[in-house]
This record gives sequence, C-alpha cells and structure tokens, in this order.
Amino acid sequence: MQPGPKPTKWKAKLKRWLAESPLPYSITLDSVNRLARLNDWRKQHPNIPYFASRSGDEIARDQLYTYLIDQIGDQEITYLEFGVYRGDSMRYWTHKHRNPRSQFFGFDTFEGLPESWGNLMKKGDLSTDGNVPKIDDPRVRFFKGLFQDTLPSFLVSNSLEGKRLVINNDSDLYSSTLFTLCSLHPLIRKGTVIVFDEFSSILHEFRAAEDYFSTFRRKYEVVAASGQFYDQVAIQLVE
Repeated sequence: MQPGPKPTKWKAKLKRWLAESPLPYSITLDSVNRLARLNDWRKQHPNIPYFASRSGDEIARDQLYTYLIDQIGDQEITYLEFGVYRGDSMRYWTHKHRNPRSQFFGFDTFEGLPESWGNLMKKGDLSTDGNVPKIDDPRVRFFKGLFQDTLPSFLVSNSLEGKRLVINNDSDLYSSTLFTLCSLHPLIRKGTVIVFDEFSSILHEFRAAEDYFSTFRRKYEVVAASGQFYDQVAIQLVE
C-alpha cells in the first residue's frame, strides 16, 4: 500500500498556527456564518404561507397557530410544548383545538433560563417564580423542571407510540432544543408537526434544527412561517 501524500509545509504550518492560535472564539463571526446559512435555507423554501405582521386581533405567531390548527382539523393530537413561560401558546392551542381526546403537555422549569441565551437574555430570565400557568382544561398537564430531568421519565410513563405529535419547541437554547428533538426522535414520524418559536435564533434553535435533521437524515416540508425574519417556522415530517 502506497503512503498517502504528505502535507505541504505551508499546510502543516497553518494547521499548527490554527491549533495554537491565541485568537478567542468570536460569537460575531459565528453569527455571520450562521446567518448566511439561514439565508440559504430561506431561499430553498420559497412560496410558503407567511404571516409577517398583526392581522386584526391576532399577532403573526397566532396566525401561524390558527393556520396549523385549521390544517389539522378535528384530528386527535398529542401536543408537546417545551418552554411554556406564562402559558399563552398553550391557552391558544387548547382554545382553538377542541378534540376532547387530544392531550396537551407543557414542560418548563418555570424558574427561568438554565443558562444564558447568547447576548439576548441571562440565566434566570423568563422566570415565573416557579408558578405554573392556570389553565382550566382537563387535557392539560405541566411538568416542572429541566427537560433533561422531566422528559425521559415522561416518555417512560406515557405511551406516545403512533400518536399524531405536534411539538412546539420554544426552548430558545441550543442545548434544550437539540435534547428534546433527539429524545423524541423515535416518536417523530411522517406527519409530525414541529414548530420552532425562535427559528431565527441562528446559534440556538436554527443550529439545533440543522444538526438534528442532518444527523438523523430526516426529510420535511415547511408548512408555514411567521414574524419579521422567519422568527417562527412550522415544518412537517414527510418520512
């Protein structure tokens, strides 16, 4: 067997310089690179239903929800929401989708972000001081704690096999978003709808979505989007 080509001197020097470089990580450079990837993604998914501004009493995100709920119709769903905060999205879905057999599960620490969300928010922001939203609907249940602690035990105790899942991922953080997607992977099948509430957060939800779909080689279609810069994106698995 012939040995492979030896690296040229300049390549070896460049590799050594990069390995030993004192240059710090730059969130700005990382953001610029990811922003270009998001722009490429947008170009690959043109001509989709897009809700960019308020219409009547509905904000853009609620218009996206209404569109999805209308598409789902009366089908029984299992709705999983990660990042509940004060429960606005949960109230909207339970109010609009009335199938009595549907179930709604919300996951949140209710004590704020477990880590800083880039330069946007600090650890502990988005706290409700541990208070769980009060929603008078027997179909709703909340699970308090880190997703890494509550989701695994939930999946052991609740059989979701064969259920029509709607996953509302308002996790904000890369780590939280990727964890929920990977944990639910065995249950994510054709027809599953996933909403990313902060899709334009390029170093977090967008990055997690890219990593999940490329790692597991899942194919999807974009159902709709909303916000000023694809803030919310809804996709549906096609296989």
